Amino acid sequence: QLGTSRYLIAEADESDASFLHLQPLVAVVTNIDADHMATYEGDFNKLKKTFVEFLHNLPFYGLAVMCIDDPVVREILPLVKRPTLTYGFSESADIRAINVRQDGMLTFFTVLRRDREPLDVSVNMPGNHNVLN
Repeated sequence: QLGTSRYLIAEADESDASFLHLQPLVAVVTNIDADHMATYEGDFNKLKKTFVEFLHNLPFYGLAVMCIDDPVVREILPLVKRPTLTYGFSESADIRAINVRQDGMLTFFTVLRRDREPLDVSVNMPGNHNVLN
């Protein structure tokens, strides 16, 4: 069911390269791995180039939000010719999660943002991967 917001958040999957038909204002790339390689003729470099092409569908004023902890995302970062914002656990991330701890099914962490106060966050899902998501 669609809400009343003027924004739509959707998961775009690279499985059939149809994400190239999207023209988002903001795109978040959490990771790039060797899934759906038949679509890319078994060529991992072709998959990486397709992600860069997708990010270049962003308008010049758009934003590519990229998980710097993923080695392949980090590898394509210099190829992205749009404004970028990095996130992750890495000290080099623009937005960084620290002090991650889990209590049952809850995960608590602090978000560090440059020139802003730290932000304490909790999510109702366990695991570091859910912090990055």
